[in-house]
Amino acid sequence: MKPWVISKSTFIRSCQCLKSLYLNQYHSELRDKIDKQKLALFERGHNIGELARNLFPGGVDCSPPHVSLFPQSVQKTREEIQQGTKVIYEAAFVYDGVLSAMDILSNENGNWKAYEVKGSKMLSDTFILDAALQYYVIHNCGVPLEDISIIGINPEHINNEKSELHNYFIIKSVLSQVLEKQNFVKNQIELAKSTLALKRCPDIATGSQCYKPYKCDFIGYCHQRIPLT
Repeated sequence: MKPWVISKSTFIRSCQCLKSLYLNQYHSELRDKIDKQKLALFERGHNIGELARNLFPGGVDCSPPHVSLFPQSVQKTREEIQQGTKVIYEAAFVYDGVLSAMDILSNENGNWKAYEVKGSKMLSDTFILDAALQYYVIHNCGVPLEDISIIGINPEHINNEKSELHNYFIIKSVLSQVLEKQNFVKNQIELAKSTLALKRCPDIATGSQCYKPYKCDFIGYCHQRIPLT
């Protein structure tokens, strides 16, 4: 049995809609088909994450070969920290049933700094929530973070062959916003856990939450208003 019930993605899902969280956990077969555009976005995000690692070269990759093997990733991350590894990619932690996997964890002059990579030119509220959860888990696992930042696409970047990597990305510290959201994160985790412990799917009407911050992948089912049996 996996040692977590909430991940980064399901936490963000819970903030958007608790019904979506429940359906994702227990009725994934009702999910809408993923279109080609969304698959392309996933692939682009992966490629940008790989590219951003070059800002912190020479790191150890702790990502698991399969999602079911994340406990090994957590163990490997712990071992790398103990061994004094300076840069870790996909550093994984579990605290109080919540899984976090940080894109880049870097020890700089004896202080840990965390970096989450986003393939966007805008710093959204959802990215802040994402980082806030990561901070909550990592901090409570005993790794004191001096700073946590979002690595995004530089809006002033000019795409040409002579462009340097550091001009392509922009790094923005979000520590102050993340610290402000720690109580919210803690309360939302408990709300998500209590929702997943329900015997039946919560009855939540469709509304604006179906589209913000992302179009929900259960929107087709919910708009048919078919009750679960």
